[in-house]
This record gives sequence, C-alpha cells and structure tokens, in this order.
Amino acid sequence: MTNNGKQLIYDDGSNLLHFIDPNTFTEIKTLKVHDDNGPVSEINELEQINGFIYANQWKTDFIYKIDTLTGAIIGKADLSNLRQTAGIPPVSGRRHSPDVLNGIAYDAKNNRIFITGKNWNKLFEIKLDN
Repeated sequence: MTNNGKQLIYDDGSNLLHFIDPNTFTEIKTLKVHDDNGPVSEINELEQINGFIYANQWKTDFIYKIDTLTGAIIGKADLSNLRQTAGIPPVSGRRHSPDVLNGIAYDAKNNRIFITGKNWNKLFEIKLDN
C-alpha cells in the first residue's frame, strides 16, 4: 500500500491498483497495470515516488515504474544480479531463508530508494531514473 497525498493506493495481487478515499474507504478508481504485451499481474509492494508508482512483481526480480494516469509500465529495472552479487543465497524453501525481492522504500528528503527482500539480511540503496 502507498498513497499519493490524497488517496490510499493498494494492489490485490493481480494487475489492478485500487485508489481509495482515506476518509470513506470508497474506491475512487481502479488502474489496470500493463505493458506493450498486455496486463502485468502479481504487482506487489507499492511505493509512490515523484508522481509514479514503483512496484515489484511477485516472484521476479523486476521493479516497474507505473504511470498513475494510464497504468502503463514506463520503466523496468531488472535486479536479477543483485542477489548473487550481494551473496544472498537463492530461495531454498527452508523456513526463514532468504526469499524473493519484496521491499521498496523512498526517502523523499534525500531522493533515495531502498530495496530488500523477504528474510534478507541486507538493505540496498539503488539509483533509478525517478
């Protein structure tokens, strides 16, 4: 879940983003996330950054930059080498072992983006075109 200063924005695990009035919890609009090939599902872990929504795609190493007016993916970051470079072991299925990329945070004051994953023991500051 994230917000744009006026509405709460959440995903439901599909390709839909829901914009909610925080006072009444009424849905204001639904946005269909898509790229040139059609709907992009399993959108997860949202962060509002400079008027765009950044989200990872569940069980992938991608972070998408989403246009909040059209739902179009206008940027894609492939972080597949991050786990290996950082020495984070692959998903093992063992309880509490490192899992998928799943965390985006934004420091607006210093224009910094941080990412992590489920049960990762590291936090990374990354640079994206934001």
